[in-house]
Amino acid sequence: MHEPRAIHGKCTDCGNVFRVIELPAPLTAAAEAMRRATCTRCGSTKRIVIARDEEVTNG
Repeated sequence: MHEPRAIHGKCTDCGNVFRVIELPAPLTAAAEAMRRATCTRCGSTKRIVIARDEEVTNG
């Protein structure tokens, strides 16, 4: 069985990388989670981008 995947966001205000949604998930749920993503460190909602694989830690 394969390892679960997730979509991670990166806050461009503070640099925090955080999990947005665990996959697999319905497309509409994933889109809504990405639209509503909020930084877990500073609370920003305006400048969230999808994190690159090398920015995501497994910790």
